[in-house]
Amino acid sequence: MPPWSPYVAHAIFWFPYIVRGQVDRFRGRDDGATVHAAPKAKWLVAQHSIATFGMYLGLGNAVFSRPTGVLDGPLAIVGAAFIAMGFALSLWTLWVFRSWRLRAELGPGHELCTDGPFGLVRHPIYTAMVLLALGTAIWAPNAFTIGAILGIAWVGDQRARAEEAILMDAFGQSYRDFMGRTKRFLPGVY
Repeated sequence: MPPWSPYVAHAIFWFPYIVRGQVDRFRGRDDGATVHAAPKAKWLVAQHSIATFGMYLGLGNAVFSRPTGVLDGPLAIVGAAFIAMGFALSLWTLWVFRSWRLRAELGPGHELCTDGPFGLVRHPIYTAMVLLALGTAIWAPNAFTIGAILGIAWVGDQRARAEEAILMDAFGQSYRDFMGRTKRFLPGVY
């Protein structure tokens, strides 16, 4: 496999988010208005960005200083498969979820989504990001990529809890019922 293959996989993973953001801006959905915002929402996004940056440090280290064959073979295929699962979950989520925002905040007219991937887990985008980090660590294992799994998972959990608090305030019992039917990240487990 060419050494830049993991970068192509990552570009494919992030592409739907870029397109969705541009489409939302074009349609006027991203007007910046906020009805409910989680405390420290910007700080949580910053923490997630730092953990993601660590993943890219590790990926760069693996690509640019790798011994021959490190990014080839069965681990590359398994890692790429996890990234592909994360991509598919992201694509499905962004297709179904009309009220998506980067920060833990609700805008005017925010709709509670319980269809599609939300029928499996409450936070499929964070699950997809963990799949990206896991696939990267399998494909290019080192301290940075392994640490990134932990960082992205931990911050994703903190962001999910912050979102759940504002969703409970906004949607009350209907959100509590939804929480009773679905797990946070892993169907039937957590």
